[in-house]
Amino acid sequence: MLWSLAYADPIYPVPDHNEWPRHDTFVLPPVVKRRRGRKKLNRLPSIGEFSRR
Repeated sequence: MLWSLAYADPIYPVPDHNEWPRHDTFVLPPVVKRRRGRKKLNRLPSIGEFSRR
């Protein structure tokens, strides 16, 4: 009866987003630089296929 332990505590509804606490700090996404050209694929060569390196 592990599921009864998981649901033993009451689950409260989430308030509306207008009632959420306000913070002064903002988290911005990291700066992503796009590389030029076609993306290289890293794959395993199949049997009988040789690499050009």
